[in-house]
Amino acid sequence: MVKLEDAEREKLRSTNHYLASYEELNHLTLRAREHTAALSTELREDIEREFSERRLNLLSCTTTMEMGVDLGDLEAVVNLNVPPGIANYQQRTGRAGRRAQAAPFCVTVARNTSYDQAVFRTLKDYLMSTPTTPFINLQNAELFIRHQISVVLSHFFKSVIVDQNINAPSLKHLFGEVLTQESKGAFFDRLYAWTESEKGILAFAEAERLAETLPAELRTVVATSGPALKNAIVGRFREFAEDVCERCSAYVARTKESAEASDYGKAKFWQAQREQYMEQFLVTELSRRGLIPTYSFPVHSLTLEVQDGNSFGKYQKQADVALSRDASSGISEYAPGAEVVANGRIWESSGLAKYPKAFMPERWYAACQECFHVDVGDTPQDVPSACSNCGTDTGRRKRKYVEPKGFVTSAANKKGRDPGSSRRRVRPADEARLIAAPRAEEFLETELPYLQTALLPARGAEGSELRGSLFVANRGTFGEGYYRCHKCNFCEAFKKPTSKSPSKGKAAVTTKKWLHQDPATGLKCPEDTYPKMGLDFAHMFNTDVRLLRFLAPLPEPQDDVNDVRRYQERVARTVAEAFRLAASDMLHLHPGELRCTYRLYCTAGSTVEVVLYDGIPGGAGYCARLGQPQFSFPELLQLARNRLECPAGCDSACRSCLCDYGNQRHWDNFLRKDSSEWLSSLVSGKAIRTGPGKYVPWPKPSLAGLADRFGGYPSVSVIASSLSSPTDFSETDLNQVLTWLQENKLVKLYVANQLERQPKEYALLMLYRHLYPWMAAGKLKVFQLDGLTGKAASEVPRLFSSLENGALLVRQVFPVQAVFQGLVNAPAELGAVDDEVRAQVTELLSDATEYPADLFAEGSNMDMWELESGDKRDLQDIFKAIAGQHVKKLVIKDPYCGASNNRHRLQEYAKFLVKHVQVVDAVQIYCSETRDRNDVVEHRYDVARKLEVMLEAEGVGRVEAHVKEIGRSRSTHDREIAIETADSTGCDFVHRYFLSGGLDYLLDSRSATKVFHLRVAK
Repeated sequence: MVKLEDAEREKLRSTNHYLASYEELNHLTLRAREHTAALSTELREDIEREFSERRLNLLSCTTTMEMGVDLGDLEAVVNLNVPPGIANYQQRTGRAGRRAQAAPFCVTVARNTSYDQAVFRTLKDYLMSTPTTPFINLQNAELFIRHQISVVLSHFFKSVIVDQNINAPSLKHLFGEVLTQESKGAFFDRLYAWTESEKGILAFAEAERLAETLPAELRTVVATSGPALKNAIVGRFREFAEDVCERCSAYVARTKESAEASDYGKAKFWQAQREQYMEQFLVTELSRRGLIPTYSFPVHSLTLEVQDGNSFGKYQKQADVALSRDASSGISEYAPGAEVVANGRIWESSGLAKYPKAFMPERWYAACQECFHVDVGDTPQDVPSACSNCGTDTGRRKRKYVEPKGFVTSAANKKGRDPGSSRRRVRPADEARLIAAPRAEEFLETELPYLQTALLPARGAEGSELRGSLFVANRGTFGEGYYRCHKCNFCEAFKKPTSKSPSKGKAAVTTKKWLHQDPATGLKCPEDTYPKMGLDFAHMFNTDVRLLRFLAPLPEPQDDVNDVRRYQERVARTVAEAFRLAASDMLHLHPGELRCTYRLYCTAGSTVEVVLYDGIPGGAGYCARLGQPQFSFPELLQLARNRLECPAGCDSACRSCLCDYGNQRHWDNFLRKDSSEWLSSLVSGKAIRTGPGKYVPWPKPSLAGLADRFGGYPSVSVIASSLSSPTDFSETDLNQVLTWLQENKLVKLYVANQLERQPKEYALLMLYRHLYPWMAAGKLKVFQLDGLTGKAASEVPRLFSSLENGALLVRQVFPVQAVFQGLVNAPAELGAVDDEVRAQVTELLSDATEYPADLFAEGSNMDMWELESGDKRDLQDIFKAIAGQHVKKLVIKDPYCGASNNRHRLQEYAKFLVKHVQVVDAVQIYCSETRDRNDVVEHRYDVARKLEVMLEAEGVGRVEAHVKEIGRSRSTHDREIAIETADSTGCDFVHRYFLSGGLDYLLDSRSATKVFHLRVAK
C-alpha cells in the first residue's frame, strides 16, 4: 500500500469522479416516478405532491406535463425526442425555471428517426417558428351536445343522489351498491319519470337555452332541441347504464359460481372487484364515455383495463392504471398481444372487454383495392360483391370486424412484468378510408376547370344520407385478423393451427385444440376450438370531409418503371399531403388538425381524388370552410404548389417542404418534383386529357340531350367499368336503354368488370330481369372488356353510334360511373369518329368477349307476385316453397318492422310461419329506430328486447334483434326475408324474398307491393 501525497490527493479530488462522489457529504438519491395519462388522477396528484415536496426528484412524463401543472422550482427538462411542434416544445421546456430560482436547464435529444434528424439539421428555423393561434369551432355539434348533456345530468343527479354533501359521487351513489337487471328497470323508470317531471322539464329547457350563446346563424344547425334533445340524452345515458349493469351482473354471476363451488376466497375476490368497480368516480366514467365535456375536443376513446388484482406496493393500488387512447390508434396499440408500459410495469393486452352484445356486434366489410373505398354491412350478403364507389371487383375480399369498446389484460398476469430493454410493438392500423360514395351530380364545379369538389359534413346534409364517415381497421399481426373466443373474449392474432411433425410412415397431425386462458379469471377456458376465420378490429367515425376530384389523369413514369400503379400512388400521396399542408397554412391551423388520404381510379383514366378531413370526430368545421371566398380553391392550389417548390431544392421531400411529424410513415414515398410538374401542367392546361379524336365541351349533358343526339342512329354502344352498382341502379338510365331497344336500336354494352352468373344482390337481380328478354332476342349484347385501365380509360369514348367516319362520340371526363348509374354525367365532351379514334376503339374491343344470354336468366327465374291495393294476401301461395320444411334460420331485414305501429305485422308473420313450416330454429331481425308521431324515438335496446320477447312467445327458436340507431345510413334496398331451410334430403337452400314495400305492406291488403322469390343452393 502506497500513501498518497497531499498534493496528489488534492489533484485527484478535482479530477477523479469516484473520489469526489465518495467524499461528497450531500448525496442526492435518485427517486424517479412515471407521470402519464395512463395513471389515475389521484395517483398523479400524489406523485406531483411528492415531487413538489422533493421526496421525488425525477419524473418521466408524457404530454401530461405540457399544460396546467405547476411544479414549482423545477430545474431541468430533458426531451427524449423532438416535440412535434414548437407549441409542444415551448410548453414542455417552459416547465423549468418558472420561479426564477436558477437558470433553467433544457436539453432535447434528437433520436435516430426521420423527423428528429430533420429538425436537428434545421434547429434554428424550428426554434424561431411561431405557434398557431388556438381556437374553438362553434359548429362542432358533438362538442355542444356534451355541454347540453352536462346541464341535464347535473339536475338529474341532484334529484336522485340522496346525500348532497358528497363532493365526488361514485357509481354506487347513483345506481346503488349493485345494478342488476331488476334494479336497472327501476332506475330507467325513475329516469323517465324525472324527464317528465317539472324539474326535468326545466332542466331540458335550460339545456336548450345554451343555444342562445351561439351566433344566431348556428343555433338551428348546431344545437339540439325538443324531443331530439331528450332522445339523445336519455339514449346515451341508457347505454351508460346498460354497460354498468352488464359489468355488475358479470361480477355477481362469478361471485355466485365461486360460492356454489365452495371457493369462498375467489367469491370474496369477485365481490371485491364489483365493489371496487362501483367505487369509480361518476364524473370520470361519464367523461371517459364521452357523455360530458373534457379538457379537449371530443374523441372516441378505447380503454385497456388492467386487471391488477390485489394491491402490491405503495403505487400499485386497484385502478391506479387507467389506460385510454383515441380509438383510431387504440385498436392497434391496445389490441391483444400489444404491450403497454404504465406505472413502471409492462401490461399485455389479452382480449376484448366485456360489453353488452348490442355494443359490439360482429359485422362485415370489404375494402376496394382500386379506390380504397369501404363497403360495410350487417351480413356478408349486405356487402356488395363489387365496390359501390368505382365498381371494381378485382381482389375483393369480405372480412368480419367488430368495433371494440375496450380491451383487458389477463388476471393471470395481474402484476404485469418488469420493463426490459424492449417491448413488443404492434402492427399499426390501416389508413383511414372513406365509406361515403357521392354520385357525380353531388360534385360541384370550382373556379378551376380541372377540379370538382364535394363536401361531406359529419352530420350529413339535409335531404341526403351521405356523411363524412371514415373507417380504420386493424387486420392483425399477420394480416388475417384475430381469433376471438366468444365464451371468454380472449383474442390472439390469427394464424393457422400448427402441424406436428409426422413420425416415420405417418401423416402429419394438425393441432386443433386452442388452449388459452380466460382473461377475467386467468384459468383455462373450456372452449378449445379454433374459430374458422379471423376478426378485424375497426373504428368508424364521422367528421367533415372535403373531396377534391381532379379531372386530369395523373402522370406516368418517364423511365422504365414497371409498376405504373405504384408510381401514381406515390404522386397521389404527395399531392394529398401538399394540399393538406396548404389547407393548414390557409386556415392557420396546426398541421395535425387536418388529415388526408386519396382515392385513385385506374378505371377512370388514372384520376385521383384528394380526401381532406378534420382530425376531430364530429368535425371542427375546417374542411367546410374550404371553397369560401376567403379560402378559394385557386388560392389553395397555389399554396399546394408553393409547398412543392422546396426552398432547399431537395429531390423527393424534406422538412422545408412536405415532411412533418404527422406524415413520417410516408416520407420515403414522396415524389415532390413529379407532383410539382403535374400541378404546373394543370395550371398551364397541358395535363387536360387529349388522346385520339377531336372533342368539344358539352356544358350541360343530360339523358334528354343524349336521346336527341342518338335519335337518328341505328345502334348505340357504351363503354364502362361496370354494369351497375350491386346495391342500386338508376331507373332513368335503365328506361333510356329500354327506350332505345324498343325503338329497334341495337345496343352494345362493354364492361370491364366480370359479371356474375348468379348475383346475390337485389339490384343486379332486378337489372338482369329487365335485360334478359332483350338479350334473348338478340337486340342487346353485353361484352366482357379487358384492358380498360390507365390512360386509355379516359381517352376512349363513353358512347358512340358506330365506328364510321363522322359518327357521334360522347366522351366522359371522369368515367368512373357504371352504365346504369349515369349514362352520361358532367363534364362531358362531344366528338366525331376519325381514323385515330377508330383505330383506338377497334384495338380496345378486339379482345372483347360476348356474354351468353342465359347469364342473365337468373333474374327471370325469380317468382313474382304483384299485389295491388285491395288484393288478398295469400301467404300460403307466396311461401309455398318452404311449406313443411325445417327452417334453420330466418333473417328479416326491414328498417321499419320494429316500429311500434308495425310490430303486430311482424307478430302476424311469425304466427303464420310457425304453422306453415315444421320448426324455426333461429330468427334474426335487422331494423332501425323510428320516430313516432310525437317525434319520440324509442331506444333501440327497448325495441330489441320487445321484439325478442314477442317472437319467442310465438314459438320460434332463439331470436336476436339488431336495431340500428336512427339516422344511420342504410342500403338502397334493405327489405328482404331470407329463409335457410333443410329439405327431406338434407340439402340446404336459402329462399330469398325481396319486398318492395316491406313486411307491413306485404301483410296490409290496403297497400300495393311486389314480392320476388329466388331459391339459392347454399
